[in-house]
Amino acid sequence: APTPRFEHFAIRVGSGSHPALRNKLVRRAIAFGLDRTAIARRVIGDFPPNFQPLHSLVLGEPNPRYRRNWSGYRRRPAEALRLLRQAGCRRGADGIHVCAGQRLSLRFVTSAGVPPRAQLLALAQSQLRQVGIEGVPTFAPPHAFLEQILSKGDFDVALFAWQQDPSGVGFEDIYGCGGRNNYYGYCQRLV
Repeated sequence: APTPRFEHFAIRVGSGSHPALRNKLVRRAIAFGLDRTAIARRVIGDFPPNFQPLHSLVLGEPNPRYRRNWSGYRRRPAEALRLLRQAGCRRGADGIHVCAGQRLSLRFVTSAGVPPRAQLLALAQSQLRQVGIEGVPTFAPPHAFLEQILSKGDFDVALFAWQQDPSGVGFEDIYGCGGRNNYYGYCQRLV
């Protein structure tokens, strides 16, 4: 059911993350390497047949400004591989891409003690490995995750939940340049 709470992967593009993540093509390759619907079905279970996944992290249905921004990002391994090549990455002998001289090994960090998140990370790790991206799961005590890792941007990809007012109030803090909860390090004035 629609809810103002959602789990998501936060890709860190600012300092403290893998340098390849600053490249939009690499971030898009990650999106095309993941089957979000299959992961959700495995972790949560079967959905009603008319269930539609959320395709925006900014506004949800029934908000009239809701846009299906993520609807085009379905698992397409060939597209993920094409984007990685276009970004200048080459597959290494172990099957993991190397981008600008660095292995594409990403720290996926989340809170320890949350079994669905451990299962989700294992599924994402398997899917991304198929396109030559290594996901290294890291579990931290909840307090350390929030206070030391997430707030300081010391991750490549973080898995956590937002619980927000569906009206969109407070999004400037999360997605705005320099926002106090902008853990991503992303800054694009138009956004």
